Amino acid sequence: MKGARSHLSGHAVELVAVVVAVLDASLLYRGFFTGTAWLAPPVCATLAGAVVAWVAHRRRWRARTTALCGAVGAVAVSVGPVLSDPLTAARLRQIAWGAAGGWARMLSVGLPADPSPELVVTPVLIAWFATLAAALLVLRTDAVLLPLVPLCAPLLIGLVMVASTPVVHARSTVVFLACALVLVAVRSVRGRRTRRLVLPAAAHAAGERRLAGISATVVVAVAVGAAGGFAGWPVSGERRMDPRPLRPATVQTPPGITPLALIKPQLVEQPRRRLFLMRVLSGERGAADRIRLAALEHFDGATWTSRTTYLVAGARLARDDALSRPRETTARIVIDGLTGPFLPAFGWPTALRHVDGAPAAVGFSRAAGTLIAASTDLHGLGYEVTGAHRGAGLPTRDARPSSGPDFDRFRALPPGLPPLLPVLCDRIARTEQRPVGRLVALETFLRGLPYRTDAPPGHSYARIGRMLAADNPVEGDGYAEQHASAFAVMARVLGYPSRVAVGYRVAATQSGDVDVDTGNAHAWAEVHFPGYGWVTFDPTDDTRRRPDTVQQPVPTPTPTAVPTDAASVPETAVASVPGSSKSPDPPSSCALRCVLRRIAWSLVLAAGVVAVSIVVAKRWRRVRRRARSDLAGRVLGAWEETTERLIERRVTYPPAMTPNELAAAARHSFGNRVPAIESLAEKATTAVFAPDLLARSDGAWAWSAERDIRRGLYRGWWWLRQPVAWFDVRPLVATRAVRSRLSEGAGRS
Repeated sequence: MKGARSHLSGHAVELVAVVVAVLDASLLYRGFFTGTAWLAPPVCATLAGAVVAWVAHRRRWRARTTALCGAVGAVAVSVGPVLSDPLTAARLRQIAWGAAGGWARMLSVGLPADPSPELVVTPVLIAWFATLAAALLVLRTDAVLLPLVPLCAPLLIGLVMVASTPVVHARSTVVFLACALVLVAVRSVRGRRTRRLVLPAAAHAAGERRLAGISATVVVAVAVGAAGGFAGWPVSGERRMDPRPLRPATVQTPPGITPLALIKPQLVEQPRRRLFLMRVLSGERGAADRIRLAALEHFDGATWTSRTTYLVAGARLARDDALSRPRETTARIVIDGLTGPFLPAFGWPTALRHVDGAPAAVGFSRAAGTLIAASTDLHGLGYEVTGAHRGAGLPTRDARPSSGPDFDRFRALPPGLPPLLPVLCDRIARTEQRPVGRLVALETFLRGLPYRTDAPPGHSYARIGRMLAADNPVEGDGYAEQHASAFAVMARVLGYPSRVAVGYRVAATQSGDVDVDTGNAHAWAEVHFPGYGWVTFDPTDDTRRRPDTVQQPVPTPTPTAVPTDAASVPETAVASVPGSSKSPDPPSSCALRCVLRRIAWSLVLAAGVVAVSIVVAKRWRRVRRRARSDLAGRVLGAWEETTERLIERRVTYPPAMTPNELAAAARHSFGNRVPAIESLAEKATTAVFAPDLLARSDGAWAWSAERDIRRGLYRGWWWLRQPVAWFDVRPLVATRAVRSRLSEGAGRS
């Protein structure tokens, strides 16, 4: 027990540094998951990995036993996140799918995500394997920088996974660098003490110089990293590379259909058809006067469409970073006759909770702030949605619309702009110098146009031009479709980022309950302002109604495809909702085979890289040992190579065994196959404590003896196993034991 305590205390600082580095890397996911329930599994996996590594080292488990224990531990920590729920076969399949393809789900889920087992299992496994590998390298090797390799994995993978979150992770980087500095410092001091005992003065001085250079490099890197992290230099964290759009699980919406074209069929439908019921539960009731279905930002001259991507929607939705000091309103929506896939919402949705009939797939667009369902059958669906807003009213008179590269697509106009529009915009905005005043003047002008629901449909350049030219009463009239499109186009002519919103306009009631029917269909325009988000401008005044020329009821037609190019067809990425009342569709066998095939090829590639790295590292060490500048160093290098060849032959010896005892044991095991091993052991002992007694020819003789011993170990049929020994990693991690044997053996001699 006393030996165990002393051994643990000797590595306590290093193990604590490993645990702190992995735990801090796990904290990167705070903005990725909602709540704090996800944090316990990675913490437990990290602590368990350190304990298992210490037990494996203390019990001197073989590599195969340690690997088997690591695999069993990985299964245990993977099941940990679902221990609070009944452990069913479906749960186990979900965990297995998460372990195999959880990284893909993490790259396609909307943020922040619910901490479902299939998502949490990925950071749990990363924490487990990183801690186990780093702790084993700390305990079983004396390499200074080698334990930092597995410690980099959770930090780098975490930064990739949370690239979409608008946070600069300076603290995590500084903590990692501090832990790396502690590891390097402690292990360098321990290595310096060992070298004083086992190496001659010249080799010891060379090692001191190398360690000084490594330590100085690490200290400078930590200082520069810490200063740059807190000062925001040389990068600010903006426009960082985000791999999440590279792997969207896309599902196609009906091609060529724009929600803007569905306004007129609803307005003229008689009798009015009930679509959904909305009840305001908390917040300002007037904030839900416009219920948005879709936000259309792409205009090709003929049709407004959306090219946004929809990702899985959990209970918490990503907030609009441009919205400062927001207020929140929560409402319950129960859908009756509304056809999907777009789901009603208001403001900027920040939370979603299903009440009845949760669909198998719901997506949220972080760019547009809209919701979508994979199914068009929404009858009976009930959910509570919370929307963030700045309240009623326009921005201040001095406010300026958003600018920058992120809003270029909201200012873009296709070729073919009617010459009338720039002239008309200049005439309307001439009296106003501020952007808000110009937009209000533009809104007032369009609200003064006649309103008629039986006006010709369409919102293309040509249709807008005919409405504004007013050559005849029929062509000059319009309704919300043309007015909203005209405002968005004219706002872009003035250089302001705009889009068209499609949904329903309702009046607030005293009770907060609103029945929304087809007669409430509406479209309006929105302009983006910093601090305000998307600000509503309604260019339609339905009180300026002219009598319709066609009065008979018109049945709701089936939307026809609008001829557009394939690029204008929106693609939406929708995945299953974690924790919804309906289980997500299980992955098909084809998809599972594809994922398993990719994992298998990735493992094969990784194994090939590791194998080549082992061969190169062993060859490089041999070359460096043979090229040492001092005679004693070359003799010791030959002995170290001989000892490593014995390790490859699966020969293990207690660390306290002296070089002479090791040579005697090798002679007993291999007989005449290891010629001159006793003499080589004597030369190695002399090189440690009496290097001046070595003859000049002893260096070449030692390496000649090493060559003869190496060939003797694989004499006869044993040469078939020599290629396998090339990829044996144990000699690379046995340096501490070799030096211990040299030191103790020399002391006994």
